[in-house]
Amino acid sequence: TSGQTVFSTPLFPPQQTQEIPGYPGLPPAAVHEVLTAAADLVTQATPSDKHPDTLVALPGAQRAVVMELDGVQLADPTWLAQLRATSEQQLNDIQRLAADWFDYDHVVSRTDYKPEEKS
Repeated sequence: TSGQTVFSTPLFPPQQTQEIPGYPGLPPAAVHEVLTAAADLVTQATPSDKHPDTLVALPGAQRAVVMELDGVQLADPTWLAQLRATSEQQLNDIQRLAADWFDYDHVVSRTDYKPEEKS
């Protein structure tokens, strides 16, 4: 109703984009603000609010935009993200176990090691 331009952008990965698809010519600082806000909107989405919105000031462009999350498409399937998290946790557990197993005091205790007395 205010006569402002409304448009949708195609899907874009916020961490890899140098320019906003459908919104060319923004200064780098403004692009950074939009990409940061887009990533924040993804984390704000909930089952009860699937389309959060925000007002973003665009430094260097002398304007502001209202952004609304329309949808999210995961780059990897959910099972792959779960597999990565599980694998990382297993690696952390193995590293802690190895550090504990090879700890000097534990090796001495486990093997009943007695250092030779020097004469």
